[in-house]
Amino acid sequence: MIARLRARRELSERHIGRRDDDWDQVNEHRQLYIDLSRRAKKGDGSVDSTKAEMPFERSIVIPMSLSILGVRMTQLLSIFGSRDPMIQLEGRGPEDVRPAKLMEALLGYDLLQMQSYSVMFMLCQDAEKYGMGVVHDTWEVEEGWRMQPPPAVPPQIGQMMSMMGLGALLRPKQVWGTLREFNRWEAIDPYCYWPDPRVPVSRVQDGEFAGHTIYRGMMYFKERESMGGSGIYFNLDALPRLGSKSQPNAGRRSRFDLTDFQLREAPEGDERGYYAMHTMEIKLIPKDWQLSPTDRPEIWKFSWVDDQVIVRAHPAGYAHGKFCYAVGESVPDEHALFNAGMIENLDGIQRTSDWLVNSHVENVRKHLNDAVIYAASLIEEKDLLQPGPSRHIRLTEKGEQLLMNGQLSFQQMVMQLPWADVTKQHLNTVNELFNMAQRLAATSDPQMSQPMEPERTDRKSVV
Repeated sequence: MIARLRARRELSERHIGRRDDDWDQVNEHRQLYIDLSRRAKKGDGSVDSTKAEMPFERSIVIPMSLSILGVRMTQLLSIFGSRDPMIQLEGRGPEDVRPAKLMEALLGYDLLQMQSYSVMFMLCQDAEKYGMGVVHDTWEVEEGWRMQPPPAVPPQIGQMMSMMGLGALLRPKQVWGTLREFNRWEAIDPYCYWPDPRVPVSRVQDGEFAGHTIYRGMMYFKERESMGGSGIYFNLDALPRLGSKSQPNAGRRSRFDLTDFQLREAPEGDERGYYAMHTMEIKLIPKDWQLSPTDRPEIWKFSWVDDQVIVRAHPAGYAHGKFCYAVGESVPDEHALFNAGMIENLDGIQRTSDWLVNSHVENVRKHLNDAVIYAASLIEEKDLLQPGPSRHIRLTEKGEQLLMNGQLSFQQMVMQLPWADVTKQHLNTVNELFNMAQRLAATSDPQMSQPMEPERTDRKSVV
């Protein structure tokens, strides 16, 4: 069974994993970070191992992509989050008005429980950065300890029960049960999303499977364990051994090293494990998988931990009969399997701007530390090489004698090589590139809190 599940995840990983390098560079723009060890990329996409992309010891990132991302996020969230509740319903006829209001109130409760605005923020941000944002939509049943109110009894009966020593039956007691139930959206890390790569990423319902990886500790599974048939996870007895003794396999695209999450200093027996759990929904014929006698296609939900133990397997059970994943794209194109996001489209302009500014800074640094021609016999070299303000540079006895005799001037004793600022136009070029990026991303100056230059219009008199 695990071999079948892993085969589908690895099929997805082979295709979507090709986007990792581009996504990593997008993250660098947002984090204002430059990898000084990165090699230069050629026009055909290959890498020249003999040249560095940024050949300066210290470099800075122009916050162009970050600022444009902030503006576009403001625009998108103002569209989706301007109404409260976010999802509003209207009836088609008079008989639908009251049911629509009731359904709207129910959806408003679900949106509040799931922190919908936070999920919407991540969906839009991932779509802008990576070209796709992913949401996993499920029905959440949260269980835990809750207070059960006492049974309602008449005051006389209650008084008699207290006199008989049965007063404890009239007090609230703590019981394990359902705390809340609601529809839940969960933003999925695109690095950990496993779509069927044989269909465009936006048409997830046309594929045969979809899945993702999350990271959870033992308490997460215990809260949802299949006790009495109410939970969804099983086979948990094997997990502590795996979590403490085996190397977790979270996939090559994981952002985390799970070995750092283990309680290394904990007492013996306290380690409960932290695991990479892969969840996948597969459209299959249960009879072929020896799951049930059904020979009609249906969607099953599987979860397995560290590629070793299956902890969940059951029909999806939703009336809509669809995968519980939704994908949003920044620049959609259904003729392509994966599409670049807006910030990735700005990558060339961003990197060119970074190079122009850093080359200008490097040229200024060169001037401040430029070469000086001097005669060591005329000037005390130790004074000349000593850095700092208010320096006193002494002449040697020979230099002082030649200066006093008028045979040499001080300008003839020491000379700095001439310096030409060939990069002074770079900042103007960066400004033009920023304007180009704004047009590409549809983010004008007023949207970026910048005043516009006054437009001059020649008005002709009308006779």
